[in-house]
Amino acid sequence: MMEENYSNQIIDVDPELLSTLLQNPHLSQPTDEIGETALIKWVECEYKSRTGSTIKKQEIHGLITKLMLEQVLVGKRYGQKLLLKPTHNYYLLRDGQPMIQRNRAKTQVSLFEDDRECSLIWKTASSEVNEAEKDRTDVDERSILSQPISNHEILYNHLLEYMRHYNGQDKDLVKYFPAFFSLACNILNDKYADWHTKILISSALGYCVLGDDVISDDTEFGYLDDLYILCYVFREIERHASPALLDDNWKYPGNIHELVAEIYQDTYIVVQDYACEILHKVGLRKFNQLDLEEYAGTYPQKVAKLAQEKRELMALTAHLIKIIYRTNMDGRSLKKIKDFLMQYGDYTEIARLIELSSRDYKTEPSDTSNSNSMESFEEELERELQQAHLKALLKDQDME
Repeated sequence: MMEENYSNQIIDVDPELLSTLLQNPHLSQPTDEIGETALIKWVECEYKSRTGSTIKKQEIHGLITKLMLEQVLVGKRYGQKLLLKPTHNYYLLRDGQPMIQRNRAKTQVSLFEDDRECSLIWKTASSEVNEAEKDRTDVDERSILSQPISNHEILYNHLLEYMRHYNGQDKDLVKYFPAFFSLACNILNDKYADWHTKILISSALGYCVLGDDVISDDTEFGYLDDLYILCYVFREIERHASPALLDDNWKYPGNIHELVAEIYQDTYIVVQDYACEILHKVGLRKFNQLDLEEYAGTYPQKVAKLAQEKRELMALTAHLIKIIYRTNMDGRSLKKIKDFLMQYGDYTEIARLIELSSRDYKTEPSDTSNSNSMESFEEELERELQQAHLKALLKDQDME
């Protein structure tokens, strides 16, 4: 067991857990690599062997995240797999030597002219500040941040209180988190926000209050993933919904569009290796690949009409399949219908029904019984098609 204490180099970590991870035999050389999943399993077994107690996988994952942020490990993704590689700091840390400090400039956001008066968090007053100065600061706080707050007041105030005392390396970024959280809540309550926008906002807010997020809130950069996903959603709203939603619901100084663009870039620099995982956590990675513009009201009218006619045609085709093959095509996806017809389809039978429905029976020899039969067949077919059409539309509305 290693005797060195690493807590003075990396804050808020379990020294025994860190010691265990650093003894991994598969990372003995700078060129070695190991999968994140394999490393977690190895540490889990080794930790239990050394201490006799179990460790949660979430804690191991949190430590790996911390080491990546501190540039002790670097990662590269191949699909869903993350390969980890040690840096020079890994071996310095393992040998109990001081790590080389990261050469990352402190993020500066200068969109507000007067930082003390317009800052979105308040500087913690020192013990030497006199009472008059404290009163003046309180007035500044109320003039900027005491906006009408709805049901999210408790969590919003909790964030403000936390940011008052936050003194991390990226505090110039993190200080915007309460204001962006408030902006998201305001957009969610905006009557002009469509359902597509509401799903984006709800997903981002859900991530913000999630206890087990990708980058633990207990780490130094714990709130940057929350800030990143908020900025990501705001950019999506600005691009595909309505930029006015941001302007109308932003209650603070500064240009919200420039601010979102700048903070998005700065947060992405930190969380870029976890960006896909952050979006995947709440389903946004797949959600934005769907073709949803027509539902959000941003499709041209002609394209929206074609999409509607396509759905109607698919519904009628599914209904014909049900009549001919006695098969209920729930879902009515184009691929499902196509695959079914390719496997079981009798194209001649479908062609025959189409021909029957389009023939002019008035040119046929008059036969009252046959004529009535044909007319009843046409009426029945037309009635069933209309019913199928109505059911398809109702089902689409229910799904919306």
